[in-house]
Amino acid sequence: MDFLKKTLVIITALSVFALVGLHRPIKAAESIFLTISPPINELILEPGSTSTHGLSLLNNSDSSITVDIRVSPFVPRGEEGQVNISDESLPDSEDWVVVYPGRITLEPKESKTISYTIKLPPNAPPGGFYFAIVASSSPHKYKGQGSQLEGGAAVVASVSELVLVQINGPVSYNATIEEFNTSNKKRFFSYGPVDFVARIKNLSNVHTVFSNQIEVENIIFPEKYLLKMKDQRILPNAVRKFTATVPNKWHIGYYKATLTTSYAGGNNLQNVIMFWIVPIKEITLILAGFALILTLIIILTRRSKHRAYELRKLQEAVDRLEEIEEKIRK
Repeated sequence: MDFLKKTLVIITALSVFALVGLHRPIKAAESIFLTISPPINELILEPGSTSTHGLSLLNNSDSSITVDIRVSPFVPRGEEGQVNISDESLPDSEDWVVVYPGRITLEPKESKTISYTIKLPPNAPPGGFYFAIVASSSPHKYKGQGSQLEGGAAVVASVSELVLVQINGPVSYNATIEEFNTSNKKRFFSYGPVDFVARIKNLSNVHTVFSNQIEVENIIFPEKYLLKMKDQRILPNAVRKFTATVPNKWHIGYYKATLTTSYAGGNNLQNVIMFWIVPIKEITLILAGFALILTLIIILTRRSKHRAYELRKLQEAVDRLEEIEEKIRK
């Protein structure tokens, strides 16, 4: 029963895809009472090389905790940049990482450095090698002010540093546009804004950064938009979703949207879709107004013609009377 009362709190450091670019500031990943820094480490290593790296663990709580450190593989999850970290160790075929120490005790507010060594075999294949340094605390009582854990529930916290290694050598860069469409797959809109969705799959054998932009051009009227999306890393064989929006409500015309995807090796991909934006309601009201005005003009014109006809007949009658009057006088 005590086990059923335990709350498992696992917060992954920072997904590799959530990074926007090489120069974006990186924040430390935190659990309720553990912080790991940096949350991601990107390396380029040679086959047969040995390198040692470090990370920092901070105990944010007011009590001492014991932390176990392990090395585990991870894989991409979903299309928003999440990852799944395995509970297992690295497979024997890639057991190239040693972490030291494997267990530490952190006093309240104490920070310690953990080292890990990557020893690549000479025949390590070029491309990507990915693993996480996972730090998990032993269950302990934690009372955080304002926390849902008040009451002293037993808590296990886990934080991770994601390590992205590119092993030097011939790398195969390839990708495909899995989808480019409006968000609701419509081709006719009454109003803006218009949302786009692009899904890009990395077929390379290494992670790479993808840059995407959409050029939207009105074929009928002079109107253009250039929609740039944030650069994102994508792991091998993973799909990432990108979004962009044509702003504003009022548009009219036939539009061409061209997606251009650029990635490593000077590679580019393109895809094109066409769509209409026509404010039917407003155009209907305008046409109805024109029809009403035209109807009034026709009615007034007919009345004017009828009145002219009557005046002409009246004038003819007057002329006849005058002729009769002249004959009588003679």
